[in-house]
Amino acid sequence: MSIAASTGESLAFSYDGALPTRQQWTGPVSGAVTWSYDTSLRLLSENGVTYGYDVDGLVTTIGALTLTRDDASGFLTGTGIGILSDADSYNVFGELSRYSFRENGGVAFDEQYVQDKEVSQVFPERRSRCSRSCYKRSGRERLLERRRDDTGGQHNLV
Repeated sequence: MSIAASTGESLAFSYDGALPTRQQWTGPVSGAVTWSYDTSLRLLSENGVTYGYDVDGLVTTIGALTLTRDDASGFLTGTGIGILSDADSYNVFGELSRYSFRENGGVAFDEQYVQDKEVSQVFPERRSRCSRSCYKRSGRERLLERRRDDTGGQHNLV
């Protein structure tokens, strides 16, 4: 299936049944994308980048990127590629409670989320600064308070 403009641009699609296998375009910018699928009709590769799956059919790898999941819930708990990795933690309600990012194994960013009925708190820490800011927000995302810890535990209202 294809379509072409009188100015020379074109767009073409190839299918294996209902599954797209190739899309190609020409004109000032030309290119193509190809897809392949496994016997379960899951994406196996896109332009040569392969996808891997666990026994539940959840994605575990995309090229060099690895995805780690909680066995019980299937929630994404971390990703990693090369020297970079991140981790997610969840509370009993399935809400994100902590996110951290690491570079070469050292923490580059760490943020904790606390939900308490109408007020949520975020506690970010960044390697680039030695300060810690705490934010309190209402359930409607209105900023209620921001505190900053600049010197060993002293919180100043900002």
